[in-house]
Amino acid sequence: MTKMLSYIAIGLTLGVWAGLSPGPLFAVLVSQSVRYGTKEGIKVALVPLITDPPIILVTMLVLTRVGHYRHVLGVLSAIGGLYVGYMAYEALCSDAAGAPKTAATKTFSRAITVNLLSPHPKLFWLTAGGPLILKAWALGAAVPAVFIACFYACMVGSTLAVALVIGRTRHMITGAAYTYTMRALGGLLAVFAVLLVWWAYGLLK
Repeated sequence: MTKMLSYIAIGLTLGVWAGLSPGPLFAVLVSQSVRYGTKEGIKVALVPLITDPPIILVTMLVLTRVGHYRHVLGVLSAIGGLYVGYMAYEALCSDAAGAPKTAATKTFSRAITVNLLSPHPKLFWLTAGGPLILKAWALGAAVPAVFIACFYACMVGSTLAVALVIGRTRHMITGAAYTYTMRALGGLLAVFAVLLVWWAYGLLK
């Protein structure tokens, strides 16, 4: 029971950290919440529940082949950098009138694309999450299951809270304030685009 509680604590802590850590998906969540409201932010927050299960399975399978896996991560990171760069361009070019409402329908597909191409979830499960699961598995199948459940409950819960807060206060960001906010978010996305390309270079060289 003590070991089970320790894995619960680890899962909860890592979940909050993952949910609130700056990264490409978090930047997309903030950007979409400001532009389109709570509903679109919630879509982004739920994306890891769709994209991460296959990522976990694959990274668990390749834990013994990290050398080959680096090149796959590098290619994905490079493509992800270009994609996030395009989203940064869109945010930087937006004005006080906002983007066309039809663009909101792309939120889910865009967030899925960003998370699948980002090296963040792969590296986390490869270097931290995966080894923890393997170690927990020795205590029984229930332990890693509880660890994963606690991790995603806190990660998704924390990002949902961010989406709700931003969505409910976005009406206060109007006119020039909206333009400046979107410029700042565009700049943040651009930074992550550059970082993704830089990480790709480090993984591929």
